[in-house]
Amino acid sequence: MDFNGLEYEKKVYAAVLGKVAGVYFGRPIEGWSKEKIEEKFGFVDRYVAADQNVPLIVADDDISGTLTFIRALADSGLYEKTPADFFGDNWLNYLLEEKTVLWWGGMCRSTEHTAYLRLKQGVRAPESGSMKLNGKVVSEQIGAQIFIDAFGMVAPGRPELAAELADRAARVSHDGEAVYGARVVAAMVAEAFVSDDMEHVLDVGVSVIPPDCMIAAVHRDVRAWAKEDGDWRRTYGRIKQKYGYDKFGGGCHMIPNHALMVMAWSYGQNDFHKALSIVNTAGWDTDCNAANVGSVSALICGLDAMRRPYDFLTPFSDRVFIPTADGTQSCSDCVTEAYRIAAIGRRIMKTPALPERPYFNFSLPGSRQGFMADDPASVKIENHGNGLEIRPVTLPCRVMRNTLIPGNPGSYSTPGTPLFYPGMGIRVKGVCLSGTAVTPVFESVAEGAAEAKTTECAEAALKPGEPFDFTAVPDLPPDRVVTRFGFLFKPRAEIRITSVEFVGAASLRYEGIIPAAGWLTTLHSRWGNSMGRNEGRGIFLTGNRFWTDIDFTTAFSIHHADRCGLIVRYQGMERYYALIFEEDKVRFVKRCYGKETVLAEAGCTPVPDEWFQVTVRAHGAELSAEAGGVKLEAEDRSFETGGAGFLTEMGVCAHGAVEIRAAVAYH
Repeated sequence: MDFNGLEYEKKVYAAVLGKVAGVYFGRPIEGWSKEKIEEKFGFVDRYVAADQNVPLIVADDDISGTLTFIRALADSGLYEKTPADFFGDNWLNYLLEEKTVLWWGGMCRSTEHTAYLRLKQGVRAPESGSMKLNGKVVSEQIGAQIFIDAFGMVAPGRPELAAELADRAARVSHDGEAVYGARVVAAMVAEAFVSDDMEHVLDVGVSVIPPDCMIAAVHRDVRAWAKEDGDWRRTYGRIKQKYGYDKFGGGCHMIPNHALMVMAWSYGQNDFHKALSIVNTAGWDTDCNAANVGSVSALICGLDAMRRPYDFLTPFSDRVFIPTADGTQSCSDCVTEAYRIAAIGRRIMKTPALPERPYFNFSLPGSRQGFMADDPASVKIENHGNGLEIRPVTLPCRVMRNTLIPGNPGSYSTPGTPLFYPGMGIRVKGVCLSGTAVTPVFESVAEGAAEAKTTECAEAALKPGEPFDFTAVPDLPPDRVVTRFGFLFKPRAEIRITSVEFVGAASLRYEGIIPAAGWLTTLHSRWGNSMGRNEGRGIFLTGNRFWTDIDFTTAFSIHHADRCGLIVRYQGMERYYALIFEEDKVRFVKRCYGKETVLAEAGCTPVPDEWFQVTVRAHGAELSAEAGGVKLEAEDRSFETGGAGFLTEMGVCAHGAVEIRAAVAYH
């Protein structure tokens, strides 16, 4: 595997695109039978979201789980040596119960929900997903393989390592044959980085599991049937007869769906379009199956294969939604996620890290990083490897990029925090191909507003044939939530953008009620400015992993609560600093995976329902706070970035006016 230049990143990008395209392809017909699909669509060789009157770009567990659980390797700091139990800690950090990533179907019904409840009860991984605790049927459902592709992406050409990492990750929630399926997928992804021979990649996949397991038998049977039959529908009939849903329990078992994937790979070979069309037309868990098939097939077939004979990529323009307890990735794109995964892979493979690049750098072939036209027919957008080219067809027209998930597309909950905040701006570099001006625009919403407000910045003057470098800072009230930004073309201009960077500092101020949009919460209640939690810990916060130095000031009142206070450098439910009021003390604590370390403390007894000023600062390693005349100072380097907000446990507290200023460093 060549790690010089961007060759590795290009392959990771292809694998991520293949995964995401598979999800968007299969999601509208998930759970349908082959017979129902063929009756309505015939052979499904295109996106059918519009036919079903559902959005194409949606939050989905296949995407969210894959791009979230891989973060355990970096968060542990141990990469390929990350221990099995830490993968369970990773779940508790990034999952918002009943809201993000998983299908929350209940104990012993949803395999992942069952495992999450075990983890909450104090059961450590891998026991949390064991057959002994959860039973054979629950532990062998499909989830182990649908979340697993990225563990192959970080071990290019090393299928044994990929399988081992996948094994540790899968056992948080699964056991038995489900783990074997996960090992196969991860190993195939890893080997597809260095081989374009599908038969060889399949051989390598099955080599990392016991030859007497059922997944191995599925591979032997399906591949032999494919050679004998020469017709995937005949092979499907054999799969249904021997490995169909009726042979296994639960709602979505691993074995039947893995068999369909082997069938698609066997018939599709080096044809991405054919492989995805077969696995989707075959039915059952279409989004999961097409996602796994897509990641392997994209690596074998290459980026160009995903645009011919059908263009899978342009309709979603790299956009992915990844709602987690850390809002940073909620509105992301395939390039950003590919670079994130590749950075982990470079550490594991002991190769030099890439130099830092602008957040939007358009450096990978065809990449758009989520920029889309409001009206696709009004603009031609391309990337030939040297930047994002925008050529208006009709005027006026706009090309925009979301900074927050729009509404609630799909069936999964989509909480998140914005990428962009009031006080910040954008710096745009590129080349003017023709025309004289382009106008930066921003959309934002306020609490209770029915529609977004558009803010136009001053036109950026352009000269045909010359490079440009301009900065635009919108004049926004500090209580607005920025949902989109982009470019308005009024006079005709054609441009090639080579980078877009966020500049400035986030500056938020709320005199009254904080808007729900752009804030994460696990509160049980919020009446006006009060914040309540019936049991356990509740959070209410904003910001992201790009926030560095933070100054957070508010008026605070405690009605009655076991513990409550302010959070800074928030990186998930188990990684943050907090100023906590508890009994007759105020403490600066660090929470790290269930353990709270007191960094500083002092006596403090706030009077119930009386207001007092609180300020918390996090500048580099220096932490300080002032609360009702009490001052605390501490030093800690565990968390260098993260958001800010409130915490309450078993009770009610309230905020008054809130002011947050945060330096930002996007990379």
